[in-house]
Amino acid sequence: MTGVSKREIGTFYKLMLSILEVDGTEVQRLCPEQFMKRWCQALVIPEAITNTAIRVLQEADALGISTGKCPNSSCAASIWLTVRYYNAYIENFIQSRSHLFESGKHYVEPVLCELKDVAEVTGVAMATVNNSFRNLLPHRFKLLPLESLDELMSSQVRTRLPLIEPSINNNDKHNRSSSPLIVDSL
Repeated sequence: MTGVSKREIGTFYKLMLSILEVDGTEVQRLCPEQFMKRWCQALVIPEAITNTAIRVLQEADALGISTGKCPNSSCAASIWLTVRYYNAYIENFIQSRSHLFESGKHYVEPVLCELKDVAEVTGVAMATVNNSFRNLLPHRFKLLPLESLDELMSSQVRTRLPLIEPSINNNDKHNRSSSPLIVDSL
C-alpha cells in the first residue's frame, strides 16, 4: 500500500528507538508475552508449554532472529514451533519409556492444535506463520534444547487414578453417583 517494506519500517523503528533513548525519553514497548499467554489460553495449550513458547520467543529475540519482524508473527511461530516439537517429542518419549505407558497408568496428552488454529487465534496468515516458523527452524536446538523438552515432557506425564468400584447394596440402588469413573486402561 505505501511501497515501504516491513524490513525498512523495522530498521527505522530501531533507529528511532536509539535516538529517543539517547535523549532520555523512554518508549514503552508492547509485551508480546502477554499476547502469547492469551493466545495459548484460547488454543487450550497447557501453561508449561505456554511458558516454553515464551522462552522460545525471548531466546529468538536475544539471538536477533526475530529482529525487525512483526511481533505477532514471531509469537505465532514460537507457539507453533513449541507445539509441533512437543507433539513430536511425545511419540519418542512414549516409545523410549514404553514400560511406563503399557500398564495404562500413565499418559501424556498431545496439544490438539493445528497451524491454521494458531494463525486464526493470532490473526496472522498461515503462510506468514509458516515463513516465520521456517526462520526459526535453523536455530531450533538453541531455541528449544532437548533438556527443555525433557523437563516439559516430565511435567506433562499424568497418572491415572485407579478404578474404584462403587459399593452398591439394596438400600443404595437409587443413590448411585452419576460421576464418570476413570478406567485403568487406554
